[in-house]
Amino acid sequence: MLYKKRDEKTLTVELFKNPTAEYRGTPFWAWNCKLEEAELLRQIDVFKEMGLGGFHIHSRSGLATSYMGDEFMQMAVACNRHAIKNDMLCYLYDEDRWPSGAAGGVVTKDYANRMQFLVLHPYGLDESAADVADAAARYVSSGKKTHLARYRVKLENGFLTEYERLPLDEEPKNPENVWDAFLELCGDSAWFNNQAYVNTLDKKAIDLFIQETHEKYKKWLGSEFGKSIPSIFTDEPQFSHKETLPRSDAKEVLTMPFTNDFDETFQNAHGLSILDALPEVVWDTGKPSKARYLYHDHVCERFTEAFADNVGNWCEANGIMLTGHMMHESSLTSQTQALGETMRAYRSFQLPGIDMLCDYREYSTAKQAQSAARQYGREGVLSELYGVTN
Repeated sequence: MLYKKRDEKTLTVELFKNPTAEYRGTPFWAWNCKLEEAELLRQIDVFKEMGLGGFHIHSRSGLATSYMGDEFMQMAVACNRHAIKNDMLCYLYDEDRWPSGAAGGVVTKDYANRMQFLVLHPYGLDESAADVADAAARYVSSGKKTHLARYRVKLENGFLTEYERLPLDEEPKNPENVWDAFLELCGDSAWFNNQAYVNTLDKKAIDLFIQETHEKYKKWLGSEFGKSIPSIFTDEPQFSHKETLPRSDAKEVLTMPFTNDFDETFQNAHGLSILDALPEVVWDTGKPSKARYLYHDHVCERFTEAFADNVGNWCEANGIMLTGHMMHESSLTSQTQALGETMRAYRSFQLPGIDMLCDYREYSTAKQAQSAARQYGREGVLSELYGVTN
């Protein structure tokens, strides 16, 4: 679709001396002011003069034209036409800033589509004084919560040796080592235009994201999908980050990815309730825990099915490539925290991508994307470069 010359027997010296557009860099083009067509077209001409192969239309802080509104889309159409005129490519980007999924807050105006997460804390803790925000991901609690479970745990030498699930309608006679689990709803954040991040474990929420983003681009620009518009970039989709206690005996708050029907789908898949065995996910027992393994696997699969598979299948059906990169892809540990594993998500990317921030050298990150491209027969790999390098 993009690298058509890969099917040729040889690549010419002339092509290396003067690469065609698909082999040239394509910057994130910050749309961060009131958009004016003449200025946008002038900047495209500058990109051409610089030797760039095209541009990614990228909404950024400061945008004063309504995101995905008619005027915004008219500007995108004009820029696409000018790219064609200049033998350049016009790449799309699927969000107002990042992370992808909320459509600039349109999706999450409906609370049913907002991110949810599990909060576990010692019994009797004044949660109003507890920090349950993930500052890096800009998640804050709305204060809307549902009491899911209560546990008594017993620790010896740092390991979980016993636990029991307690009834919620009875106050514990001995509150020592009792923990409560709540399902909380993501609250408003200025970063999401005073809405919230999306529930990336819920396919219905991502269906609305596709309707508000991808379908609108198709309406205005679909005739150029797979031609002058090869791909749409998704940026750092994620679930609420998994936290751990700093010590096994710490009496602190931690959060975990969860959603209102998580235990139901977990039981359907594995025949047991994760809420019955939740302490094994939090504390080490000294031996492998089936419940812990299945929890991490189920979170990853729900996230992958709801987001990457859902968006990737739409792109496949509509002749445009899904590209971009995932959150916290630098190590297997960080991937587990934010998305489970990148390679499972890559199965639905037509052009798997990575991000090299701060001039880091992440060889395993690049190798994972390359391996996925080979395994799934994709045309290549994309890399976002130079971020946070001044």
